[in-house]
Amino acid sequence: MNYLRTNNIGVDKQIAEIQNILYNELIVKWGSIDAYGRVYKNINIDSNGKDIIIPQVYKSQGEYSNDVFLNDNVNGTFFFINSDETYTSDEITYVTDIKIVFQLNLQKTYNDRNDSLAQNDVLLIIKNKTWGKFEIKNIQTGLKNILSEFSIDGIKNFDFHPYHTFSVNGKLTYYLKEC
Repeated sequence: MNYLRTNNIGVDKQIAEIQNILYNELIVKWGSIDAYGRVYKNINIDSNGKDIIIPQVYKSQGEYSNDVFLNDNVNGTFFFINSDETYTSDEITYVTDIKIVFQLNLQKTYNDRNDSLAQNDVLLIIKNKTWGKFEIKNIQTGLKNILSEFSIDGIKNFDFHPYHTFSVNGKLTYYLKEC
């Protein structure tokens, strides 16, 4: 399912456009997937009473959801993490670093350990369909690398076959308000 936010402006407007493109293209390749927009870095308390940071998607009216990670009901999932810094040189156009995080079950999506094909499919969609708004800088693998700001205790197994987690990292250009 494509979980789109409504009334988007600024960075969320551009993320929603890319989210829609990726969802529409990847659902054909991967089958059932869940697509989320930008996640927030929120503090939660673990079972030991310790503060942990988890990725959550804003739903509405102060409600957040933790359901951004892959689950058995879908073949894949993706979401966006933005940098804590945004830059501008003209006070009109803004640029921020973005990670698009993908988690998939390779057995369900490609019937094989074809992680390179999964990455290639995503890269081609971004390159050919985002019209210069997202500049790809690198690909990252490994949960500890990709989600270094978050607690990953409950999802450590997503680094082992048949699961594959990777992110496409780059720069996203957007307008704070539409001109």
